[in-house]
Amino acid sequence: MTIDIQTFLDPATLAERSEEERRRAARPSPDEATFIDISDYLDEDFYRRELAVFRRTWHLACTSAELAEVGQFVRWDFMGRPVIVTRSGPGTLSGFYGVCAHRGGPVGDLELGSGSARRFVCPYHSWSYDLRGRLAGRPSPEHFPDSADSNIRLTPVQVAEHAGLVWINESPDAPDLESWLGSVGYAIQNGDIGAYSLESHRRYQVDANWKISTEGGIDTYHIDHLHSRTARGILDNAGTLVQRDGPHSTAIVPITRPELVGAYLPGGLGDRLPANVQCWVFPTHLISLFPYAIALIAHYPVAIDRTVVDWRILISREISSAELRAEIVRNYEATFDEDRALTPLIQRNLESGVLKRACLSVKEDRVLHIHQAMIEEFS
Repeated sequence: MTIDIQTFLDPATLAERSEEERRRAARPSPDEATFIDISDYLDEDFYRRELAVFRRTWHLACTSAELAEVGQFVRWDFMGRPVIVTRSGPGTLSGFYGVCAHRGGPVGDLELGSGSARRFVCPYHSWSYDLRGRLAGRPSPEHFPDSADSNIRLTPVQVAEHAGLVWINESPDAPDLESWLGSVGYAIQNGDIGAYSLESHRRYQVDANWKISTEGGIDTYHIDHLHSRTARGILDNAGTLVQRDGPHSTAIVPITRPELVGAYLPGGLGDRLPANVQCWVFPTHLISLFPYAIALIAHYPVAIDRTVVDWRILISREISSAELRAEIVRNYEATFDEDRALTPLIQRNLESGVLKRACLSVKEDRVLHIHQAMIEEFS
């Protein structure tokens, strides 16, 4: 049953609803049996269609705090295309590809993932661009009779901001961000991202299909097993509540030991929701909201069997202890590294041809949802 997002996030009824979910999950009916074809991970045509979906959906660029001042920017390789997003004016964001409009040289410092600039320069012939991506200057402009400088700019991408996060979309025809997010946008806003500060940012590649990498982030079933040393006994898989909204979903994962989580905060949990709220933004973004920290995680395909994992850890500003903040990051890193080590092994096993389809429990419905939503987006 679908309810409005405010009711879904209501802490007053969480315990009752979670208990009802535990009873439901313990008695699955035969018609709830679900399977995923292994070809979804290995078929080249399926993968090409997925890439087309990635090119027209919204993707997280950074937090708003990373672009707080005019001139601040982030630059990264987005699925083989260099993207720059910058605070181009008060309350204004601009995004464009870092590909020079002259002859395709790299715009901006290739080694610099973020910083502050007044202009972006291509080292090949010193063409420069302003913070909106417009040509600001080039040597010997008189030698270019066919076009005025004012008509030349870097190829733009859409940029939008919502609830403390900055997003990009490569398609000029994409729906606006808030329409795309739907009720998940409210859940993200309810997480109050501005009350947290960026503590760690990592990006690395794993040798596996993006869905294998992604699924670990939304699979609470594996936490007590693969993560038995790092996160066992913290989250309640059976009592997890999930609400879909189109290709997205919001999940409430009850915290089974709130005293451990509350110990991170000076005043304890207080009236905060004793749960991990997981906002899944299709096709690949997990915004995982704990009362003391937030993880922003994305998985970008660079080949059918290679994925770039990009994650940020934000920690509550209430936590002032540098030692405690470092401990929180170490805990996240240890958990991510466990997933990172296993993922390529799953890829190799699927490539072996031994398994033809994967069987899912009723508590792995969000894994199934990724595949269903992608197939729906194909049409």
